[in-house]
Amino acid sequence: GETGEIRIAGPATFERYLDAGETRPFDASGRLETGDMGYLDETGELVVRGRAAYAIRARDRWVCAEELEAAAREHPGISEAAALPEGDSFALLVETADSSAAFRRDMRAFLVRRLPSFARPKLLVCLPEIPRGPGGKVDRAAASRWIPAP
Repeated sequence: GETGEIRIAGPATFERYLDAGETRPFDASGRLETGDMGYLDETGELVVRGRAAYAIRARDRWVCAEELEAAAREHPGISEAAALPEGDSFALLVETADSSAAFRRDMRAFLVRRLPSFARPKLLVCLPEIPRGPGGKVDRAAASRWIPAP
């Protein structure tokens, strides 16, 4: 199926966030806007691709940051990855001990074998450590400071 923003409705769907005042995360039809991107596969099962806030439209196709990050983490020299939307592409930050030109070439070749051309990042940034928040998750706002200004 076609990728789009996931919205849900039904008797088990909550009415509002606790302590959020009148904020209601619902569309005009009463469906909950989850903030996730996904599609229905050939069996009708919902496949969640990633968060809408970290997705881009590249050559008329949705690309989710989480898919790039998963591909990058398959490389044996990468311990963590963060893909940050940059216009019609991504900047990919990778946590690695090796930031040599040879490693960068190897990493790009690795991604060419795993990602379609429209999904490949335009910028690769090698860091000894990707910023994380108190809970250990990647801090995307702090990580974005490593992306050079255009």
